[in-house]
Amino acid sequence: ILSGSRSSYIGALFCSASVSGMRLRVPLVTSGAWTEAFFIQFVRECAVHDLLFAFVFLVSSQMSIALIPLSLHAFLRSSKFLADVRVDFPPIQTFCESVVQRSGEVHRLAALIEALLMPTLIVVRAHLLLIFLYYRFLTFRYQSAENAPLRQA
Repeated sequence: ILSGSRSSYIGALFCSASVSGMRLRVPLVTSGAWTEAFFIQFVRECAVHDLLFAFVFLVSSQMSIALIPLSLHAFLRSSKFLADVRVDFPPIQTFCESVVQRSGEVHRLAALIEALLMPTLIVVRAHLLLIFLYYRFLTFRYQSAENAPLRQA
């Protein structure tokens, strides 16, 4: 039986993993063949990185700091969506547009926290496989063409 904070932590990671899985559906449906080139392109998708991130922290010990990058990315995606939808309430529209304009700063903050999680995993003596998976997550994340702002952090 899970305590309240642990169940909330797992729920947040499951929500992130499910959203990442839904975002992965598009590349899977549009491509017909499982070739090596498709697999390489598939691994470069941001949704795969987010899925790997959620998996690493689902099976490791609870670290609340791991939820900050998830929250920042969710905040950016929802702000971009609201800015695109053109909400009729001007203060919300202005706020969302300013968040989208400053998205590079939010991405850099998330990247910094993601980078600082690596030594945290080592300090809390996480399993060696988790440390290796998180290292792969970081290399995939920073080699991604979609994440140019993250490489600067």
